[in-house]
Amino acid sequence: MIIKHRYTWVNSIKNDQAQPIMYVVAENRGDVVQAIKMSESSGLKVRAVGSGHSFNDIACSNGCLIDISRLNNFLPQLNFLKTPFKDDKRFVNVEAGITIHDFNIGLDTLGLSVVNMGAIDHQTLAGAIATGTHGTGKDLPALSGMVRSIVLVSSGGKIFRIEPANGISDPTQHQEENVTLVQNDDDFYSVLVGLGGFGIICSYVMETVEMYWLRESKTIHKWSEIKSKLQSGELFTGARHVVVQVNPYPVPEEENEHWCLLVRIEEIPKEHRDFGEATRNLLSSFFGNNALVYWFTRLRFRYAASKTPQMLQGAIKALKDKEYINKSYKVLHQGVGYIKERGYDAEFAFNMTAPYWEVIEKLFERADLFRKKGNLYSTGPFCLRFVQRSHAYLTPEHERDVCYIDTTFLQGTVGVEDMLEDYQQTMFAMGGMPHWGKKIFKLGVHLDKLPLFYPKLNTWRQTRNRYDPKKTFINAYMEKYSLV
Repeated sequence: MIIKHRYTWVNSIKNDQAQPIMYVVAENRGDVVQAIKMSESSGLKVRAVGSGHSFNDIACSNGCLIDISRLNNFLPQLNFLKTPFKDDKRFVNVEAGITIHDFNIGLDTLGLSVVNMGAIDHQTLAGAIATGTHGTGKDLPALSGMVRSIVLVSSGGKIFRIEPANGISDPTQHQEENVTLVQNDDDFYSVLVGLGGFGIICSYVMETVEMYWLRESKTIHKWSEIKSKLQSGELFTGARHVVVQVNPYPVPEEENEHWCLLVRIEEIPKEHRDFGEATRNLLSSFFGNNALVYWFTRLRFRYAASKTPQMLQGAIKALKDKEYINKSYKVLHQGVGYIKERGYDAEFAFNMTAPYWEVIEKLFERADLFRKKGNLYSTGPFCLRFVQRSHAYLTPEHERDVCYIDTTFLQGTVGVEDMLEDYQQTMFAMGGMPHWGKKIFKLGVHLDKLPLFYPKLNTWRQTRNRYDPKKTFINAYMEKYSLV
């Protein structure tokens, strides 16, 4: 265990930071237990940190921060699983501080794959799951939907293995030293998307699948065409994953239309690929991962703001790609990482049974209003992704299939806070609920909506308080959103 004092921790986009009294780099589960006991004896609050990908202060604490990034190993398969799961290699035991990138590489060596994942992969597994990272796929779960067992170190350094009521472990065979097995739906579905409020998660058992291959196509369409296919459901026919990226502005030079990039991904048998199919659009991949291009683009958006609609249209066209074929995780990772990881956004979930496409059109109106009144522009597309319902108590897709709508900006955009505030108000008014890991500063004035979207919220709170009676694992983020 490494302990640092006078250490400043910052999140990945450097908009939030913490200066904890104690910063602990844990190298194993025992270090986590010891750090929690030390912190509680000194009256310090405790939070876990990993890659710091969340765009808000969800991980921040000025008490003790426990860095779990060295808890990044694949662990031996458990020997106390029930008979149907005991010899099933798809149930993978892995430490929670591993990045999704390294998790995927490790799975590949085993001939396995994730069912679904988000567009980038540098987040730790624990951080992504705890905040509800989702990816896209109308009939596919978020990352949390792969979890079958959780090892949590909570108040007093107590260790729990937490599973659903009909969990994969055989209680009569469970013999982990100093670990209490809990098989209860309320506990599991509360801790699963727990926002770090129950303790420090050290490992998961993840249900994976055999490695599979995907074919991706990226095509350009008018918004009116996409809207029609969303309304009819035709957009999803034959596709495993669908993403829509929409230019917030009509382009006068191109029929005065809002143009879209449609990403469709389908599963295929492994097959021969020519060079063009084995790689993504090389120019867009280069520019999307180049720091100089990123900074040049920021300057263009700042000093040539009136050209923003055309610049966004050019970016959408640059991503167009006929076909890309590869292993599952390589296709699901969407590339252009340098720019994507320097985005700044709010993302809201909308019920798939509602006309969620109307939200996009209302956002068009709000974007145009800012353009006319203040010469302020959105500097990224509006994105639509689709996720299957979940039993997790505090995920926006709790018991409902959802469309996530993402309002993206490049960091440093002039007026970004004002525009994001307005977009959030608009999406709240139209029935949306925000993604916990993104910008959500308007949730504080809409706390009355939490019980509507999360009918199990009180159960979540009660369960959290049971695992954390001393309130060791809460922080300002959890307090301001009435999660304690």
